[in-house]
Amino acid sequence: GAAMGGATATSALGGVAGAIGALIGAIGLFGIVKESVSLAAEAEMIETQFSTMLGSAERGAQMTRDLLRFAADTPLAFGDTTQAARTLLQFGVGGADIITMLTRLGDTTGGEADRFQRMAMAFGKVSAQGKLTGAQLRSMTIAGFNPLMEMARTSGRSVGDLTQQMSRGGISADMVAEAFR
Repeated sequence: GAAMGGATATSALGGVAGAIGALIGAIGLFGIVKESVSLAAEAEMIETQFSTMLGSAERGAQMTRDLLRFAADTPLAFGDTTQAARTLLQFGVGGADIITMLTRLGDTTGGEADRFQRMAMAFGKVSAQGKLTGAQLRSMTIAGFNPLMEMARTSGRSVGDLTQQMSRGGISADMVAEAFR
């Protein structure tokens, strides 16, 4: 980006190019040129968006590299991972926590893109509200993960007890994030 100094820009772009190379390796030889050109253009646009959202060109470049690597290592497409990351950031999930949460969300949805997006939206809303609500619990359950079931399994408490706690606003966003782990 234009806001970066020379050495930083070179290292940031080198990192993005390396991550694109890893993703291209995952795509295979057929269509590499077409894929790499469109992916490079998409990555540049995404890097600019994340630089704005995260308040620095360096953090935007790092997020883009991390998302390219994440997409290369999962069944999810780069566009799916960037959309989910934008959703989480817009709901206030910290930039440093994005890849960790995307990994957890991807694991709970089996890497299925539509469920992954719905789970990111539901978790983002829980994060913004600071607590789990019935509406977000339903959204997460439909997308394939019921955090109360996981909390019951790990705590020994009943789902009914946890549901009552949720209705009183007592299931925090941190507790939900822990259930995803």
